[in-house]
Formats: sequence, structure tokens, C-alpha cells
Amino acid sequence: MEKFKHILFEYSTLLIIIAMFLIIKLFFYTEMNSQIFAIAIFIIYLRHHHLGSEVEVEEAPHGCFTKSISRKFLYWLDIPTYIIAFLFILDITNFFLSLLIFIIWFIITDFLRVRYTIYGTYISRWFYTSKININNSKWELHNADKDPFPSIPHMHSKNYPLKLNIYTGEIYDKRTKKFITTANKKELKKLWEDEKFKQAVMDARRVYLGEHPKIKLPKIPTFN
Repeated sequence: MEKFKHILFEYSTLLIIIAMFLIIKLFFYTEMNSQIFAIAIFIIYLRHHHLGSEVEVEEAPHGCFTKSISRKFLYWLDIPTYIIAFLFILDITNFFLSLLIFIIWFIITDFLRVRYTIYGTYISRWFYTSKININNSKWELHNADKDPFPSIPHMHSKNYPLKLNIYTGEIYDKRTKKFITTANKKELKKLWEDEKFKQAVMDARRVYLGEHPKIKLPKIPTFN
């Protein structure tokens, strides 16, 4: 029975972590958020690894390097250990609920108010979704995405883990950054003929130039 409880606790913690990871990836796109999340997971692991009674921890073999390091690290961070797994679940759940409330507040205020960057540059929308399919996929341009690969700005496929260079039509794998194929030229031309798309691109370019004034952005393509 104790073994079953331990397995249940292991998976419940994992499910909470996966759920929050998906929420963060859904609404935040920067690499910095991924790094912060990785650090949070590391701390959660140390706390989880440190579960059990203090007697068990103290009686751990001297060769148990991981427990020794985690104990010192947690002591240095002044993070309490948990004797009862249920208390750990409550604590970490409350933390994630607070984070979720902040995310919801951020999204609502960001959509309802006029969005400005720290430079005061206006961005018309959070993202732009094209109605034009390119290579059998729908594409989305994130106005506030600061990632320069593969272009500034670029588009994300809503169907596959792909990125589109909006100037050249080159399509890359989002995770490996390997070149996959080139977008259909006629479909790319239709995309650039969309005035809303052009406005979204110009907004994103203006924001990026405000932060990186020395960067030379590609010219807007012309199609004969």
C-alpha cells in the first residue's frame, strides 16, 4: 500500500509539472522562460527527492551523494523539506495556482489594453493568424516574439513544429532548426498581399529595431 501511495505521488507531481509546462509554453515564447522553468523543475526535484522523515534522510548512506548535495542546496536556499508528501502537493499546487492566476491576469490585460513595449512602440495585436494556407498548414505570426530565427519576424505553423522565414519562404524544423522545404511561391505572394499581415510585420520590425537599432532587417519582398 505504501508503495502504491509513493507511485501515485510520483505521477501526481509529474502531471502537475507537465500541465504547468504546457500552460507556460502556450502563452510564453521566449527562451528565458524556458530557462526559468528548468530551474524551477530542478528545485522541485530536489524537494521531492528530499521527501520522507528526517530520520530516513539522516540515516541515508554516506555514499548517497545526491541526497547529501540536495540537502545542502535546500539548506542554502532556505527551502523547507516535507515529512508528509501531501503537504508537498498542497504547497506546490498553491504555487502553480498563483502562477496560473498571474498568467490569466497578464493575458486579459494584454489583450484588452493597448499594448506597448518598454520603448512605447505600439503593437496592434498579440499575434496574427493568416487565413492563407501555406504548404497545407495554417501559420501564425507572433508580434512580440523576439527570436531572430529564421527571420524577424517569422511565422509558426499551427499544425506542425515548423517555422517560416516570411521573406524567403524557407521552412525550418522548430526544434532542430534544420531546413525542411520552401513555401509555395504563389501562396507566399498571397500572404504578402494581405494588408493585415503587412501591418503585423511592420509592427514587429519596429519593435525589434527599437531594441536593436544597428540590425539591418531584410527588405520587404516583391513578387513579379
